[in-house]
Amino acid sequence: MSLVRKALAHLGLTSAVHVVMLAVLLGSAPAAAANTPSLTTSLTTSLTTSSSAWEECATPMRTLFCRTVSPTTPPPTQRSTDPRTVSKVVCNTATLNVRITPGTTYPPIATLTAGSVVFGTISNGWMALARPYAGRFVSATYLCTRPTPSSPLAPGMTYAPGTFVNPAEHQQVLVAKQTGGTTGSYHGRWARWEWNGSSRDQVGDTTTDVRFGKNGVLDGTVRIMGSLTTPAGTYALPMAFGEGNPGTRAEYRTITDCSWWMGTSGIPLGVFNRWYEACGTTFSDAEDLSYYRDKGYYRQAVVIAHNYYPPQITSGPGSSSAIFLHYTPAGGYTAGCVGLTNFTELVNTVRWLDPTKSPVIVIG
Repeated sequence: MSLVRKALAHLGLTSAVHVVMLAVLLGSAPAAAANTPSLTTSLTTSLTTSSSAWEECATPMRTLFCRTVSPTTPPPTQRSTDPRTVSKVVCNTATLNVRITPGTTYPPIATLTAGSVVFGTISNGWMALARPYAGRFVSATYLCTRPTPSSPLAPGMTYAPGTFVNPAEHQQVLVAKQTGGTTGSYHGRWARWEWNGSSRDQVGDTTTDVRFGKNGVLDGTVRIMGSLTTPAGTYALPMAFGEGNPGTRAEYRTITDCSWWMGTSGIPLGVFNRWYEACGTTFSDAEDLSYYRDKGYYRQAVVIAHNYYPPQITSGPGSSSAIFLHYTPAGGYTAGCVGLTNFTELVNTVRWLDPTKSPVIVIG
């Protein structure tokens, strides 16, 4: 029997409740040394491993075990009634730390693995969890929109691989999938799918690589303009543009020497995140489309409708401007766009787009 248990037995404190009461009392005393575990830690660790009937609760200074539930009856599921509650999935990391407060002041009390689904409210870059780990916090930087079907599938229909896009609503689907790992957070793979009425056909080049923003892919509701991240999500493709129409049925505009894509400089003009023609002038926050055309990036491009439709967000989480599909060399990355390393595949993609088939791109 351990020294602690002998001491407790000598004092007549043999029940689990007495153990916890003593742990709470001892918890107010500092450890003898910074690298020596306190008696509280030893007791609570023992309780954690000895019985599933104990449930932890946290204080700003330590984690204690403060109440019991029946081992045979799981506690009721905690659900938030806050209308701001959203569902997200852990992404862009193998594990995500769960903390007792927003920030990194205190050590994590648990971890969530990639793909775990969480519910809660997001504020100032942190999610206050409703479940699991109600009342705890995780960084919203590593949360993505939970993929859900846009609507139920009709009999015989299938989703495009890696998506939940309903073919009854979108017959053309472009997929840019982050690979990460040893190849870097801004690397990915590319695919195009078309519904032929009875099945999905993969079209185009099947070996093309994708380049994302330098800092990887981030949920489009969280990423911030200028963060060098590509917004994850499913987005419409409202128009294409470039040096000349390659034969697409999509809306197309040809770049001139006066063509701009406006950022915050366009707010006073009512053209934020929009094409704008202006000769003989410059803007502090706008893209000179002819410059990038001549550099080879925008010889052909497609607008990705992140933050494109009202209400637009001009700063903070969810903000962006000039998110495009365009060419990017294999050795490079983008400022937040989706770059294809195969220019021929890019041209074929622009030519293939058909607005009557409601094309969308899925980034993730």
